[in-house]
Amino acid sequence: MTGTNHIVLWSATAATLMLYLWVALKPGFNDTSSQRIRDPEIVQHKWKQVTLRPDSLRVGDLIVRSGMSFFSNELRKFNQRDQTYSHCGWVTRDSTGDVKVIHAIGGTDNPDNRLKMDGLHAFCHPDEAHRFAVFRYSLPPAQLRVADSMAHELYNLGVEFDLRFDLENDNALYCAELIYKLLVAVTHNTDFINLSRIKDKVYVGVDDLYLTSHCTKIYEYAYY
Repeated sequence: MTGTNHIVLWSATAATLMLYLWVALKPGFNDTSSQRIRDPEIVQHKWKQVTLRPDSLRVGDLIVRSGMSFFSNELRKFNQRDQTYSHCGWVTRDSTGDVKVIHAIGGTDNPDNRLKMDGLHAFCHPDEAHRFAVFRYSLPPAQLRVADSMAHELYNLGVEFDLRFDLENDNALYCAELIYKLLVAVTHNTDFINLSRIKDKVYVGVDDLYLTSHCTKIYEYAYY
């Protein structure tokens, strides 16, 4: 794809996403493009097929999913190397030791537009995703603990979702930006993750977070 075509794609997709989010944040909006499963028995059956054990996850693992909505389909277009996954989160644990996922999301899934903390089941639910995967960074536990504390602090501050996908703005974060900035903060290495670029627009694609030598896939599952 040429540079001009990349710019057209970025501009069109970004504008579409901003319009979608503006509408989606309105009360009563329903994403009719969603292919979510509505039968509780089917959902439960699919979830039971997942063999991932929560106790196998570590604080600081990266979890990614491929959603079913129009929003998810558009977000995948920002990935320049692998368009499998559209959303990501930071694996953590709450005060009781339960596995949670801190992630930045907007739209009907999160009307208040602030960082969200979900359980593993909610994040990977077959009513929400086609597939999901877990990746692990080759970082010392001490660095991951610091990054985890930062993730909780940002969550407690109620940092909002970045509707403009602006990497320069630290006051709002999109999902991949959250993970990227946590990693850069503890490694002090802006090249720890290779960023995507379209002309002068630099951003973090979800694929950038795991297509790196610093990361290993430990689990992947597709419901379909």
